[in-house]
Amino acid sequence: MAETQRELLSKLPKEKLLDYVEMLHKNFWTLQNTWMLHVNKKYGQEAAEEFDSLVMGHTCEVEIYRAKKFLDLGNDFTALKTAYDYSNLGMDMDYEWEIGDDKAVMRVTRCGMQLGRRKSDLPELPCKEIGFKVWPPITGVIDPKIKTSCVICPPDPHTEDLWCEWEFRFED
Repeated sequence: MAETQRELLSKLPKEKLLDYVEMLHKNFWTLQNTWMLHVNKKYGQEAAEEFDSLVMGHTCEVEIYRAKKFLDLGNDFTALKTAYDYSNLGMDMDYEWEIGDDKAVMRVTRCGMQLGRRKSDLPELPCKEIGFKVWPPITGVIDPKIKTSCVICPPDPHTEDLWCEWEFRFED
């Protein structure tokens, strides 16, 4: 009888297992970026953005739900940050969180996806609209009272060390 993947993984040394998890993150983003590139080539940027917002909105909601359950997280801003930290979402980007009593702020200071688009001679993805389809389902998993607002996100002008900034507040 063949070994299950879980059995095989249990035999890996810790460092190799961490490398494997990182490889899975990269595989996720390779798939996401590849299908979007092909939709863009065949149907245009507008269709690619529309389908990206639909797919990523649902995918991110499920991913955050699973992280919240797996880590037994609460319903506060720290839970939002922690679930995000353990998701695929922040892979290939540098970001920072500022968490206060009444709001949380997440800033992307280096965006590998946008930098990759530049290397491929593609324009920046205007991801602000996509962000509004992704963040509310994510925050809704943590607590439906968390509301999302955008400070800056492409197509907004930005600096090289601040690609986007999102704010989260509890509302009644």
